[in-house]
Amino acid sequence: MGDHGNNGRVMGEVAIAADIHHVTSVAVKMALSLLLPEDAEVKLKGFLNPAIDAGLNYLTLSMVPDYWFYPGVFGDTPGRVT
Repeated sequence: MGDHGNNGRVMGEVAIAADIHHVTSVAVKMALSLLLPEDAEVKLKGFLNPAIDAGLNYLTLSMVPDYWFYPGVFGDTPGRVT
């Protein structure tokens, strides 16, 4: 969670709120689409089906090497760069 400065306080990572909002909005939409029951009658149901059927990959990025869960989940994944 960021680097500790000389004063012992945690320094924040640089980010733009608009970018964070966009990424989290997409993540929530994807999660809800996957979690909806099969008989749900909402437009969001099946949102990811074309991408899943096409075998598309999902890209996740981190600006911090070996951030949090990435090494444990993606440690042996081809193309993973740290």
